[in-house]
Amino acid sequence: MIGTYEIGLQSNGSYADKMVYNELFGTGYEETFAARRRSRPSSFPDVNRLAASVLDPGKYTIAILRGK
Repeated sequence: MIGTYEIGLQSNGSYADKMVYNELFGTGYEETFAARRRSRPSSFPDVNRLAASVLDPGKYTIAILRGK
């Protein structure tokens, strides 16, 4: 995630775009530089705990996709 974020900011235009977006949505342009520092690795138990709090195993949909 951090690598993708950094790759997305390889040009001055990308930085400017991200800063404007952050200003428009009220997080401030500084968020462009702070996001990487606040990111931390997630462990498997962290992901499972989050999934259990969001997903309900009693409510799901099955989709079957077929080609031509």
